[in-house]
Amino acid sequence: MPPVNFQDSFFHQLRNRFKDKKSLAEAVREALDISIDGAYRRISGRSNLQIDELLTLARAFNVHLPGGSDGEVRFRFNNRNRSIGSPADYIDQLEEQLKLVHSWPDKQLYYATPDLPFLYELMSPNLMAFKLYIFGVTSWGFQEWKNKPFSLRLIDPAVLDKARAISNYAYRVPSKEIWSSGLLNATLSQLEYMAMVSKFSEKELPFTILDEVSSIVDHLEQMAQHGVKFVPGEDPGNSTVPFSIHYNELLYISTTISINSPQASLLFLSFITPNYLVTTDRELGEEVRNWFEELLGEATELGQNTKKLRDWYFNRLRAQIDNTRRRLELHLNVSDSLL
Repeated sequence: MPPVNFQDSFFHQLRNRFKDKKSLAEAVREALDISIDGAYRRISGRSNLQIDELLTLARAFNVHLPGGSDGEVRFRFNNRNRSIGSPADYIDQLEEQLKLVHSWPDKQLYYATPDLPFLYELMSPNLMAFKLYIFGVTSWGFQEWKNKPFSLRLIDPAVLDKARAISNYAYRVPSKEIWSSGLLNATLSQLEYMAMVSKFSEKELPFTILDEVSSIVDHLEQMAQHGVKFVPGEDPGNSTVPFSIHYNELLYISTTISINSPQASLLFLSFITPNYLVTTDRELGEEVRNWFEELLGEATELGQNTKKLRDWYFNRLRAQIDNTRRRLELHLNVSDSLL
């Protein structure tokens, strides 16, 4: 059995993740499948945790147990925890991770990415379906999709509804984000390539997806202009969730997402895209937060007080979309003329 002082320390970590002792006890009761009284007894130290109970709680709440050497950081690989056999598996994993931070107080999201932030892609059903298809035939190796063109019918609408719910929650978390002018490169190149190799089930699909990308850009510009996050269709005047984006071209940044609160942190690092490594190591979380703040200080803010730079940045993104649209139309016209 773990010693009582370790048990106290362990539950102290968990206690900081819940709004009160009652919600912690409910979570422990559910994870261990015990009575609510048994949960309270373990939290208070009146009953000692068994080793299997400790491991169950550590897995359930993504708490790293001591035992590594100095400087060692333990990461989990999402595709190792549970292999991705369907788009639902991936979306479910994202949902599980966000549940960890749901009750954290004073959360702050830091997001650095060379690509369109997937937290905003999740809100757009056609674009999200397209991305899941791309990941399925590449990173996840879904054999049943290998010889099929992309069709919206391949993705369960329930999966897209859950993706939208995840995105909706992400809009409620204050964030500081670092982008480059190549934000749309990967998505636009994927659309163009898939059209060239005739991998769309309907010729209008790439244009439908382009329309959604354009809508995302418009909405991100509105959030930058108002300095707050709000779900598309909402009144920005009703939001109090801070949002700031910064433009960076000096340092290439792989996708790094850090969610911090005074008592805990959750860090995602892109690994074998779209998979990721994740850790709750607080020391590393603090180091990454400091790295973000340093980089933010050197980047150019595209906010309320930088209209000229903000206009230049978002107009550049729109020009990239327009150029892709013209190339797709040209390709479509050429293909039709050959029939």
